[in-house]
Amino acid sequence: MKSIFLIISVCVLNIFTLQAQKPTIVFSADKTPQKDQVAKLRILKNGNTASIELIEDIGIVCKLYDTNKKKVSEVTTPLADKINKSRLRCVYEINNEIMVMLVIFPKGVPTLMRYLYDGTTGKLKSETSILEMPVLTGDPRYHLTDSRYVLSDYKIVKDPSSDYYAVVLCDIFAKEINKRIEIVHYSPVHEKVTRAYLTLMESQYKYISALDMYVNAGESVILATYGCNTTKKDGEGATYYLSQLKAGATAFTTKILAQTKSSEQTEDNAVCKFIFDAKSKQLKALINIIDTDVLHSHFITQTINPQTLAFNKLTQVTINKALDYYKKNINAEKLYNENDIQNYIIDQKGNDFFLVQSAGRVYSQYSSVVWMSEIAITSSSPDGQEIYGRAIPYANMHTASPKRMSYMDAPKGQFLYPNADEFYGTYVELIAGKENNYILLNDLPEKFDRPENEKSVGVNLAGMNHDDLSGCIFTFNSEGKMTKDYLFGKPAKATDAKYALFHTGDYNAETGMYVTQVVERVNGKKVISIAWINLK
Repeated sequence: MKSIFLIISVCVLNIFTLQAQKPTIVFSADKTPQKDQVAKLRILKNGNTASIELIEDIGIVCKLYDTNKKKVSEVTTPLADKINKSRLRCVYEINNEIMVMLVIFPKGVPTLMRYLYDGTTGKLKSETSILEMPVLTGDPRYHLTDSRYVLSDYKIVKDPSSDYYAVVLCDIFAKEINKRIEIVHYSPVHEKVTRAYLTLMESQYKYISALDMYVNAGESVILATYGCNTTKKDGEGATYYLSQLKAGATAFTTKILAQTKSSEQTEDNAVCKFIFDAKSKQLKALINIIDTDVLHSHFITQTINPQTLAFNKLTQVTINKALDYYKKNINAEKLYNENDIQNYIIDQKGNDFFLVQSAGRVYSQYSSVVWMSEIAITSSSPDGQEIYGRAIPYANMHTASPKRMSYMDAPKGQFLYPNADEFYGTYVELIAGKENNYILLNDLPEKFDRPENEKSVGVNLAGMNHDDLSGCIFTFNSEGKMTKDYLFGKPAKATDAKYALFHTGDYNAETGMYVTQVVERVNGKKVISIAWINLK
């Protein structure tokens, strides 16, 4: 009898503990009018917080907040090129400095600019043009304003464990296929470790694209690429390649990561994202595979030794438990498409968690938006067994890329548009904390409070009055327990609502501190402040 009482008590205590963990929040004292801008926050190693804003007609605004959340400096850096022809590509901390990289297009030349700000004072230390690609062909205006056109572009990735970083140059207009992708590996003091073109001598494809990178300190850079043909007459099927460029080498070592013979596997649905598993010290690649047609696509995870490129465990992602939960508790037909994974984390126990939302482009007379379906969360153990599934009746729309994994570029500070907030409150954050995991999103109170068994209705949040949105938090653990609450408190009326621009956020896994921009109304006008949220 005592044993039964003890078990019940422990279960009740666990549930109460999960529900009782209300995060503490501190807001910045300064509140600034919301402008047409792109922004990214970064928590620095010294405890300071850097706020980088790219604001039209102003330039780069770097604000620095100390450990007491007090603003200590604000520096404005004018740009030589117009803001509407620029792209924010990354905000990282490198060697105790805030590194901001932008792509500008003077006279149609894609140019990568690097700005370094002091991590203690916030002062600009240097402004350098570091890389260029050939001038854009055709009318550059289309490449700069229409998201359906692919830019010759740069992608920047930092090693999660050191201050080494790498830049991939993607020159899609190069006539020679072996001149389309180039890697530059940099040290923490911004010196070039190595530089080389990716050469695929036996490639049967006419289209090659760079998908993701992993920087293994000063030893190597690992690159995932994708090859396919744009017409059936040139050949069907597609291949994911895994390439490694070692320090000091002049050429890559390349092997096949995955292949498909489907004619439906194109550059539009090619996905490969790397995530480093700190527990196992292995690299995981999340890959979208289309077997025969678009209705039979699925995601796999391939575990890779980052030193040797040896393949270890291969597993297929499934969401059966999330689907069962949806049918049982929300009382609706199957709505999910399990090939639309949008985010991926690994928790402290080494379990994989995937955020699933089907994406579809919706066109109107004036613009197009991306409709995102209800959310499913699915997890698997380190050995690939599905252990948990949950569904959340929520739907949203945004103007970001319709491609899968659209949420995974924002943490780097890489955005599609130059000065428009492409998510504008519709970004869904997925965080692995030390004690619990979290989903952060904005929702309308009347939807958030709705009983779970009432099916969510897709609402164009990107086209609505955003002032009615409220920040929301879902807390869940590896055992499947989940609670939800208003992040900033339930608003008494619409004008009291606060919502977060979660795509600007940053999370420090060591301290459990999360920081994001928050929008609210003051005297009828929208203003932005910064919120520090404790998520252990």
